[in-house]
Amino acid sequence: MKSPTSKLNTNNENYAVAYIRVSTKEQETNSSYDVQENCIKEYAKANSLEIIETFKEAKPASGSENTIISIDTINDILTRRPKLYEIINRAQNKEFKHLIVYSIDRFSRNLDEFLTLSALLEKRGIKIHFTKPGENISTGSSSLNKFIEIIKANIASMEADILSSRVKNAQLNKVSLGYWPGGRTPFGYVAEKITNRHTKLKKSNYEEHIIKEIFELYNKGYGYRKISKILNEKHSEMKFTKSKIEYIIKNEIYTGCIVWNRRGGRRKNYKFYKNSEHTKSKKDDKMVVIDESTWNNACKIRQIKSSSKNKGTFNSSTFVLNGLLYCGHCNNPLKGKNYGKNKKLVYRCPKCIERGKSKVLIEKTELEDLFYKMLSNSLSKQNKENVWLMFLNNYIKFYQSNTNYLSACCDYRDKLNNELNQINNYINNSSNLDNIFDCFEKDSVLEVLNTQRILYTKNIESISKKIEKIQNILSKPVLTKEEFFDKLNHFLNNISNLNQDTMRYFITSYINKVIVTSLDSTINLDIELNISKFQ
Repeated sequence: MKSPTSKLNTNNENYAVAYIRVSTKEQETNSSYDVQENCIKEYAKANSLEIIETFKEAKPASGSENTIISIDTINDILTRRPKLYEIINRAQNKEFKHLIVYSIDRFSRNLDEFLTLSALLEKRGIKIHFTKPGENISTGSSSLNKFIEIIKANIASMEADILSSRVKNAQLNKVSLGYWPGGRTPFGYVAEKITNRHTKLKKSNYEEHIIKEIFELYNKGYGYRKISKILNEKHSEMKFTKSKIEYIIKNEIYTGCIVWNRRGGRRKNYKFYKNSEHTKSKKDDKMVVIDESTWNNACKIRQIKSSSKNKGTFNSSTFVLNGLLYCGHCNNPLKGKNYGKNKKLVYRCPKCIERGKSKVLIEKTELEDLFYKMLSNSLSKQNKENVWLMFLNNYIKFYQSNTNYLSACCDYRDKLNNELNQINNYINNSSNLDNIFDCFEKDSVLEVLNTQRILYTKNIESISKKIEKIQNILSKPVLTKEEFFDKLNHFLNNISNLNQDTMRYFITSYINKVIVTSLDSTINLDIELNISKFQ
């Protein structure tokens, strides 16, 4: 905030700027600003310094973890502290010679950041003053003064670690008791206050169905970007991005467990990382959106994709058995290999090498044809009554899920209609706004309301179409037992003719692994079915 007596473009040796920072909204509303400002003014007066401008910033300091300082981290520091960035820019113009800050921890709680910011200012000829009692110690030696400042900055960094540790312990305790530790509520849930200090997550009936849809698409082999495109076309009232889909697919919370401290925080760019200290709550059945089987299947596909050389070709690869085939000699995964134009595609074990050639080297079509034949035989031997019961059980879940989704869509449409009615009421009775706004402001408000009306109308139309589709799905009769077995037999007889998307979804869902052995030109396959799917 600029003072009334702001003076620019001068070389006066006594000109200074003040920097005041608070890290939370709570501090912003109490006396923290005033305390810092009063101390800075008293210090300036006592040292014959004239404050030409005061910069106030309500931003957190850096994280307490030291990082390697680079151009990127400096940019990150200055982006998070725009007022400090402005000070450094203004220092380049030699408008002042001094920067006055209340204390070292108001300037920075991170040692590397402290040294970096100090160097940037020192290079521009700016002297930094700390006004808190005991923080400006002059020894007569610039080297010793710098050393003392570094020690103090390190102490501030340690204090930040202690504060961070207290916060983490409080959050850890909440998670262990099944409460939400705080932060942005995950998509698919709403936060429900239990007490002033405790919050539980409750499923959103409307968003729950979309979460299931996302996992279903991913388990069929679609990538994050493709899923976001499909959802944006289907659910035009919402906005989905590649990163949002990735966050959902990697978030174990949808199994009913809150997992905390497994991801990086705001200052770590939200990167997922392995952390042995993460905390996981007990499973809460009221929070479950997807079952363990769906989650495990998604994890399995992620693992296949991450180990693939070309991660974008999971669904489009001609090698549909990649990630499922294992060498019967060394238990390492077989890989699809294309040796080039006019040459045959093969599956090979890259580990079992003898005289420069893989011991397990099988033509793609030969191995896949054998796989389809053996798979059809394996499935036909399963207890058909169990398969029928599995179908009925899945149909009941499907019908109930769509019934709940229909109800949620209707409730959501009613909510939007009520809000649209309120908007129309404001527009139709705009004369009531005369006592609140002047003419210009009223026109601006009406413009916003009209824009909102168009948006709400569009969203209501989208939800209505969705409701109609769900009603059509629910109106279709369930297959009879005879019809089901006819379709099952047709499926088994034509399993090798399935399109690639369907085949990939089927084999990743119903097959755990396939052991391949090759001896004297004889190929043997041991197909390990996911028996839980047939029980």
